[in-house]
Amino acid sequence: MPFLDDFSTAKTAGPDTTYWMPGSGVYINNTLTTNHPSLNVATFDGVNATGSPYNFIVPLSQGFTDTLTSQPINLAGKTARDSIYISFYWEGKGLGEKPDSSDYISLEFLNSSQNWSTVWTQNGYVIDTVFKQQFIAIKDPGFFHNGFQFRFRGYGRSSGPYDTWHLDYVYLNDKRTANDKFIRDITVRKPLTPFLKNYTSMPLRQYKVNPMLATAATVSTDIVNLNNRENSNSFTFTVRDRLSGANYGVINDNSVYIAPYTGTGPFKNQERIMKLNPITFGASLTSASLQYKLVVKTTDADNPIKFLNLNRNDTISANVDLSDYYAFDDGSAEYGVQIPQKLGRAAVRYVLSKPDTIGGVRLSLVPFNKDISGQSFTVQLYSNKNGKPDQVLTQRSVSATYPDSRNGFLEYEFGNPVAVADTFYIGWL
Repeated sequence: MPFLDDFSTAKTAGPDTTYWMPGSGVYINNTLTTNHPSLNVATFDGVNATGSPYNFIVPLSQGFTDTLTSQPINLAGKTARDSIYISFYWEGKGLGEKPDSSDYISLEFLNSSQNWSTVWTQNGYVIDTVFKQQFIAIKDPGFFHNGFQFRFRGYGRSSGPYDTWHLDYVYLNDKRTANDKFIRDITVRKPLTPFLKNYTSMPLRQYKVNPMLATAATVSTDIVNLNNRENSNSFTFTVRDRLSGANYGVINDNSVYIAPYTGTGPFKNQERIMKLNPITFGASLTSASLQYKLVVKTTDADNPIKFLNLNRNDTISANVDLSDYYAFDDGSAEYGVQIPQKLGRAAVRYVLSKPDTIGGVRLSLVPFNKDISGQSFTVQLYSNKNGKPDQVLTQRSVSATYPDSRNGFLEYEFGNPVAVADTFYIGWL
């Protein structure tokens, strides 16, 4: 002790093994909720760490799914008089699928006999859109041993990303009470909005045609105060090319004011809006990978709780890839879409800045309900007529294959690149 993880230090889509045992299956992300306490949440659902369903044979199967287990914590010598509490924030659904009444998330403690005891359960269906903070006291003498652990377990439909729960800001310490709701922590939260006006990625050669039209006027995020006292902070916003190392501007601001948190309801947040300037790249440059980053300069290091680093959630960044492809999405799926009818079609529109050639398509197939590996579908490229898909310029029949990671993309190349003058559509049949 103290144990505190808000999942902001996770370097991958899995939890930080400094705090958690490997193999949990939970998904660390910053996109499946909108009102979380701090940067990143741990999401529980019916798929494992690679995005594969726990049961891909029986579509309506139910059972335990993701399990998040802490590293061992030494509680030997402690007693109930030390007033040890664990607190955390939880929410059902978010931007995922709503848990049903038979689904639940639970918290369990490991006693000195190596048996797990359930100390808290939250059932689905009766939920709202606000993260709720939960406090659990550790009083049973059987839990005061040097190998104490706790774990969160999801129970629900195990054939896909169903029955979604979100967990954040797990904090275990002594000398606490059930009213210990506040902590001196200022944190960034929502993902930075796209750098580009119409896409999240685009070819650099297309960006160069008119950087002013391609670049968003501003990007934004928000900053949250988890304390019951108001706070003012400054911030720095930077843009740099990760490939060349070139810097493209710095913004400093000293006017960040954030109201105090009341302990209930939505968190007090302050939106931060940063103005962008179009970038002029050298004529010989063929690709760039821009990282734009906000660093909030807080006084969180002066918090009164020893051994806690509360500066770790003060920085948020995003990347924009200017290479050889267009994308609307941010690389992480909130939901999947299916067209369950024969010869059903879908198409997505793209608008070029100048004529170009299209070599293929990257897409992500979401595994759920039924394994469709090997089934065929057709990737298509359409011309444009009056703002709608017109003629099929090329197409390719391909076999369904799942990526080997959650949100992974598969590439389907056309036989030959196809010249496109302006607006085109990518679709599947």
